[in-house]
Amino acid sequence: MDADGSSETQNLLEDYPPGAGGEEEEEDQSQLTGSIQVTSGQRFDPNANISEASSHSEIPVEPNIEVQSLDRNQEIRSKPPKLLITASPESTSNSADQVRRVRNPVQFHNYIQHVDSDPAVCAAISRYKYYKYLEKINANQSDEPTSPLIFTMPDHVVPPQFITIVSISNKIESKQGSLVTIFSLWNTMMGTSILSIPWALKMAGFANGVVLLILMAALMCYSAYRIISITHGMEAKLSLSEGLPLANYGYLDFSDVCQHYLGKFGLYTAITCSLMSLVGGMIVYWILMSNFLYNTVSFFAKTSTGNDSVLCPTSDNTNTSNITDQLSVNFESLYTLANPDINVRLYNKVWDLTSTVPVFLLLLLFPLLNFKSPTFFTKFNSLATISVTYLMIFTVVKATKWGVNIEFKDKFSEHYSPNISSNLAALTGIAALAYFIHNCVLSILRSHKKPENGVRDLTIAFFLVCFTYIFIGVGLYISFPLQKSCIQDNILNNLPLDDSLAFAARACMLLQMVAVFPLLIYVFRVQFFHVVSGNIYPGVLKVVLMNLLMCAISILFACFLPKIGKVIGFVGAFCGFSYALGLPFLIHLISLYEKHQLTWHSFFIHTFFILLGFANFIAQFFISGH
Repeated sequence: MDADGSSETQNLLEDYPPGAGGEEEEEDQSQLTGSIQVTSGQRFDPNANISEASSHSEIPVEPNIEVQSLDRNQEIRSKPPKLLITASPESTSNSADQVRRVRNPVQFHNYIQHVDSDPAVCAAISRYKYYKYLEKINANQSDEPTSPLIFTMPDHVVPPQFITIVSISNKIESKQGSLVTIFSLWNTMMGTSILSIPWALKMAGFANGVVLLILMAALMCYSAYRIISITHGMEAKLSLSEGLPLANYGYLDFSDVCQHYLGKFGLYTAITCSLMSLVGGMIVYWILMSNFLYNTVSFFAKTSTGNDSVLCPTSDNTNTSNITDQLSVNFESLYTLANPDINVRLYNKVWDLTSTVPVFLLLLLFPLLNFKSPTFFTKFNSLATISVTYLMIFTVVKATKWGVNIEFKDKFSEHYSPNISSNLAALTGIAALAYFIHNCVLSILRSHKKPENGVRDLTIAFFLVCFTYIFIGVGLYISFPLQKSCIQDNILNNLPLDDSLAFAARACMLLQMVAVFPLLIYVFRVQFFHVVSGNIYPGVLKVVLMNLLMCAISILFACFLPKIGKVIGFVGAFCGFSYALGLPFLIHLISLYEKHQLTWHSFFIHTFFILLGFANFIAQFFISGH
């Protein structure tokens, strides 16, 4: 044994008292045939002559056995191994009645990780056994009750290898009540589509548009319910088959359900549709951010007069009054004609809505897109609520000032509005994206304090979203003071640059979108790289290239197709047909078939919904007036 081993042995002997072996060791005393002696404070040498130390206190030995070092790779046994200190019987001369056996400390084995048996640890083990021995002796010899803490090993003596960090906090994962859940669902669905609802009512007809908004809300709510029902049913089924509680088994995403029933085709279809909805949202956001940035800067660059007029940026003004003809002239052109200075011409050339501003926006946003974690931007989610609340106030103020300007009978009236139009698919496409929450509804409802109320709260949230869309859309539509054909797919484009209320709306929504856009691109990046490489952050270079690609696509649309009504219609119709209607209803039918519960009326109803979604997508290619 080397010097370290000798030091370890000496420390063990010094830290453990004589006679601490207990009854078990006393039974083995008759088998001891020899002993070695160690003077207190003297280093033990196993190679020393045993007979030379016969005058000192003795420690029992076993014959013909050497000092055995502790094997670090020794397996855990029912009875821990002992450190044996032995010598040959010829070297001992003491009688058996003079022998005192000292129980040697054991080596500690951790079930989780290996622990080295260094001297300090072994000494601490000896102290622990010593405290336990004193507690046992005191209990046997004293009739008076003694506090168990008297002979308890102090905390500071316990080695760290004996301590396992276990959370004993009673804090449970935060859960949200019904009110917060409803608010979260409402806040998530209220997006950029809200600015296009008046235009969608113009395309579909007033009465027809209101009815379609209600029917689309009911249909999308039912499909979201089907996603919740199917996923929870599959979670319960898998947890039961594994014999694990649901909380231990884990949660599923709807794409997992699609893979279970439809294989890889279902998985990739669900992921593709989810990514498409995010790409569509990014394109619409970039178009609107370019618009809002352009108008906000122009508000400060040009003299503000507090103008409350309304613009009709269309070429067809044959039925408008003289005042309408004057308002239809581009505001920027008027400003340029009135100020023929070279700086003004240079400003209008550099600061152009469709050629330069989308690129300038990249310089503002790109540094915000490469963060590894989006935690900072999630704190700005409340801005969406502020924006929607302001738009509702904006609607009330403008509708009160403009009054009711709608006519259903006189087709020659300036304010005539048909109740039914052949371009109803424009509204159904926008509504499909306006009510699209199917790729995140499971995440929101899993935080519910009472999951049994999830479907009820989902229904209430859809009702509130439908009410908000109708309130803003109908309020601005019936009060619009010019021809209904003048209404743009972004209602704020009908208001001049120097309108104070419109400026506040643009600035508020610009701030909101600047905070939300990094979240959109982050979610897209995480989903894409998780499927492709299994790593949500594959490296800085790949992340930067992905962000540049998404920004380039958005810039191209903002420059060459800055029509949010058309973009929202196509993206919404595609996602509505595939992810919101096709996959949930198809999997629902397969599930019923496997349970032998499929009926003819259920088959025809859900098949009709799937075909309806497909027809809505095809109809987007035949809408006139885009």
